[in-house]
Amino acid sequence: MLYSPNSAVLDMKNNRIIVADNRNHVIKVFDTNGNFVSKFGERGSDPSQFENPTGVAISPNQEIYITDGGNGRIQIFDPNFNFIRALGYEDCTDGIAGGFCYPEANVVFDSKGNVYVPDTWNNQIQVFDSRGNFIKFINPTGSAIPYFDGVYQLFIDLNDNLFVTDSGNTRIVKFNSNGEYLSEFGSYGTGDGEFDYPMGLVLDAAGNIYVGDYHKILKFNSNFEFIEDFGTYGYENGNFTTAPFLSITGNSLITSEPWNGHRLQVFLFPQITLYFDKDVNIINERINLKKGENFTFNLQLDAPPKNPVYIIMDTIGAEDYISISHKKILTFDQNNWNIPQAVTLQIYDKENTQSNNLFQIQFNVASDDIGYNDYNIEQLNFILSADYLPDEAESDNELSPTGQMIFLVWIISCLILAIAGYKTKLQ
Repeated sequence: MLYSPNSAVLDMKNNRIIVADNRNHVIKVFDTNGNFVSKFGERGSDPSQFENPTGVAISPNQEIYITDGGNGRIQIFDPNFNFIRALGYEDCTDGIAGGFCYPEANVVFDSKGNVYVPDTWNNQIQVFDSRGNFIKFINPTGSAIPYFDGVYQLFIDLNDNLFVTDSGNTRIVKFNSNGEYLSEFGSYGTGDGEFDYPMGLVLDAAGNIYVGDYHKILKFNSNFEFIEDFGTYGYENGNFTTAPFLSITGNSLITSEPWNGHRLQVFLFPQITLYFDKDVNIINERINLKKGENFTFNLQLDAPPKNPVYIIMDTIGAEDYISISHKKILTFDQNNWNIPQAVTLQIYDKENTQSNNLFQIQFNVASDDIGYNDYNIEQLNFILSADYLPDEAESDNELSPTGQMIFLVWIISCLILAIAGYKTKLQ
């Protein structure tokens, strides 16, 4: 049984979920179906012992970093949980390199392998290189509120920008790769996009920001604009007893509930698959089509939705030559979510088609399910060739212009040879 799991991470390489089981003072391992596999550690302050572990992270070189909150340190293990070294010690005085005051979340890593530690109750972030050498402190200097008040989860994006949950100040703060203050968003309240006490934080591949606040998760786009939230207080699936910590891998969002929770929850992000029935001719990232041809692609969902999901399609450009057959709106629900729905483009056979017509198919997705309304299906880009394709009857009896030219050259060559042979005979 989990007792206030503080952090969880999906270890894709080893197909397992690693959990910091805070009040049991151990690390537990589950398979990806949620079945218990093993545990290690016990309560104490020696290597491989823990006092309220609060975070789990996997470094770029596959070392496992355990935030040992009650002991004010980070313990580092190999993938088999053999102890390697410890980073830091307990010291509740801010400005002391390597001194941590109950760090309450997982560490994160930048593209250079540097380690960022949320020094929660010293109200600062400490940065170390991969060998544990101190580099710098990070604080929100330049902000209207130039200090942190309880640092919980951190996240580093693909550009090495650092995002920080500044819980007591009810905001998310963004820094650049040099640790310089850039911007922030959030305020206290109960309205859309407002926070009570944010603690969890992750970004998805599209740059959307997920914040674990009391009893719910809020979602913002990369411009900090509020999109939606989900969850309420409770013990049922999809509800939370506190502000959840968050972890994201692929299309899986894992939540853990410190203090009061006894479980992990896994949410799957929407996945819509687009594929072709056969190989397509792609030139310069455009699908090459010819007049008179039809082109078919397929769409389906990767998981059953709670509510119907609608995919609306529009053609942009070359409207005189293209139409989407049958219907422009596809509907998926719990009964047909995994059944591919085919979409056929009818390419009109018109002699006046201009050369190199470019057009796109754009997709919009709508549903009452969380995550679908801003789901992005990359548009399909096409180029329509102006080569005129005669019908079969004509093609059986008539040569193309190129064929006619070749035939004419052949006739002329034969005449020249015949004349040359006739002159030879005369001589």
